[in-house]
Amino acid sequence: FVMIGINDVSHNIAADDIANNIVALVDYLHTLSPATRIYLHSLLPFDSSYYYTSLEGKEQDVVTINRILHDAADSHNYTYIELYKHFVRPQTYLLDAAYTTDGLHLNGQGYNLWAQLLQPYINE
Repeated sequence: FVMIGINDVSHNIAADDIANNIVALVDYLHTLSPATRIYLHSLLPFDSSYYYTSLEGKEQDVVTINRILHDAADSHNYTYIELYKHFVRPQTYLLDAAYTTDGLHLNGQGYNLWAQLLQPYINE
């Protein structure tokens, strides 16, 4: 199970580059261990209004990265797990406040939801 990329967003790396780097990493992992099933999580939304000014205005980058990762899943031999839509505040690109205390990291309720969403994959 792999979830990476949000720190790169905060470091002003282009969304396409982030997504392509993640896909390259998954390809490399698959080369090292071809029998291993790789599950790649979507990036989660965030809300930079709490503290994370380095993410300010980059909400759409997460959407772009997730689209690229989703589109590449079949051809790059990994299972894409869509988490974003379960954590985003309706009608926005922001992390729902119910799942965070700081706008970026999940709280207990957020981790419970994440665990529920992963359960079907863990049981495969």
